[in-house]
Amino acid sequence: WMAEYLIWHKQQRDSLANHTANNATIKYLVVRCLGHEECGGFSDRMKPMPFYVMLANLTQRVLLIHWQKPCELEQFLVPPLHGLDWRIA
Repeated sequence: WMAEYLIWHKQQRDSLANHTANNATIKYLVVRCLGHEECGGFSDRMKPMPFYVMLANLTQRVLLIHWQKPCELEQFLVPPLHGLDWRIA
């Protein structure tokens, strides 16, 4: 199921990037940690990630991660080339 979700996730993101999908028709699951929120440490936020991927798959949502605390997640963790691109961009 995970391989199928990764393909579907990429298709959804590509359709948005190519303007072939209406943004209102795509549903999202956003995991966030902003500067004013209590989020725990890095491991506290990473432990539930497999669950979030499964939940996004079961609910047909595009999983996105938006962490700004203590810094943007993209500063030290980059999505794999053909993997799940979780960035909000």
